[in-house]
Amino acid sequence: MSTVTLQLGQFGNQLGYEFFKTALDDIYCLNGPNIGKKLPVTDSKYHYEDAAFEAFFYTPSNLPLARAVMIDTEAKVVDDIFSKAQMAKLWSYDPSCCIHKQRGSGNNWALGYCMDGDQLLLEEIMESVQRQTERCDSLSGFLLLMSLAGGTGSGLGTRCTEELRDRYSNCQIINKVVWPYSNGEVIVQDYNTILTLSHLYKASTGLIILENEKLHEICMRLLKHKHVSFQHINKVIAHKLAGVLLPSISLQGQRSKSNDYLGMNILGEIGERLCSHADYKLLNIIDIPQIPDHSFDYTNYNWHGLLKHLHQMLIANAAMEENIRWHVKLPPRKVRSQSEKMANLSFGLPVHSDTMYNKSIANMLVLRGSEVDKADVDAFRDSRLYVNWMPNSAAFTARINSRPYNKYEKSAFLLSNSQFCTSTINSVAEKAWNMFANRAYVHQYVSNGISEDDFVDSFATVEQVIANYKKL
Repeated sequence: MSTVTLQLGQFGNQLGYEFFKTALDDIYCLNGPNIGKKLPVTDSKYHYEDAAFEAFFYTPSNLPLARAVMIDTEAKVVDDIFSKAQMAKLWSYDPSCCIHKQRGSGNNWALGYCMDGDQLLLEEIMESVQRQTERCDSLSGFLLLMSLAGGTGSGLGTRCTEELRDRYSNCQIINKVVWPYSNGEVIVQDYNTILTLSHLYKASTGLIILENEKLHEICMRLLKHKHVSFQHINKVIAHKLAGVLLPSISLQGQRSKSNDYLGMNILGEIGERLCSHADYKLLNIIDIPQIPDHSFDYTNYNWHGLLKHLHQMLIANAAMEENIRWHVKLPPRKVRSQSEKMANLSFGLPVHSDTMYNKSIANMLVLRGSEVDKADVDAFRDSRLYVNWMPNSAAFTARINSRPYNKYEKSAFLLSNSQFCTSTINSVAEKAWNMFANRAYVHQYVSNGISEDDFVDSFATVEQVIANYKKL
């Protein structure tokens, strides 16, 4: 099944390039650049390369094209990314699906959302989307790559998401958004973030959120980049995203010897398994290992060690394996009485409670690499990880692929719906409210079509999201 990607704004287009490059590099890794050609079918099985290629590319001629629409309110980034893809001569974009205006949105969410009064822009975008969907034999859904801090990615990206929901009401819509640096250069980024989150929550199937500061730390501490650039960060995001979205099969299917990728619908599974409750749509990706290029020849991992660390990263809400808080534990299986808890407190003994660890609603584990069928994933089935109203059979799903991925002999990815960013959202909401209470910069939004009531509604929506996750 195929996914149509919308790349919105500077960040979305730069990330989109890295994502498609990562995906195609993985396809070409073992079988070379002939995968895009119509080869004779010699096996009834639908192979990984076929599924991966069909999911994200199509071949109208000799050069594969990404199933993507490039969108920005100024031409420079779109032109640069298009030229960069063309120069590689391995794949490119459809030039008829490259859409831009002549001036940007000035980091103003309202300007992007209301499209600066240009209603024809939305129709042009939707026509390009329709062209891409018509090229799909079977549409899995839409992936939108966008930022939260700026004007085009956040504002126009939100408007496109709402329009997609109106026109493709039964399709999965996954928004990949990046949380801005807490001390970012955009002074109104907290406004933009709250407005984007509140609107996307009503239209999107799920929101995959990664935080710039944690990604920056991964680049510095694990990948050993001395001067971290946005390209480094985008490569980390692309690695995580492709690690989850590229074809894999269910662990149950593997053990029943069903290795056929035909009909695999990863976006549908994300919607059904991880975002089945309309009040809980926030997703995070953690993965292991993450090592610099010069260390590949000197590392050797086993599944037991990788999954032990990934499990602890989940419950301790850690973005990387370095300096994990190993003291964070799941509560005992046997529920303690209140009197026993009080007795332990009086003697200074630790008392485990649900608030000490990151509570999950649902998790999807994707394992890639050699000997993957020997991996023991039972620790992720532990009912203590999950809310009590989610059945164990629905709370956890595992998918595997025996191919090495992106140079790693073994790698594990966890897409999680949990409490991972509750405190981060709460902090931004507080800062945004303090600005709004003093009416700071509000006039810039009102003059471009957003009323103060829209702000109030957005704050209420985000506060409800925070409350929902806190009470898990």
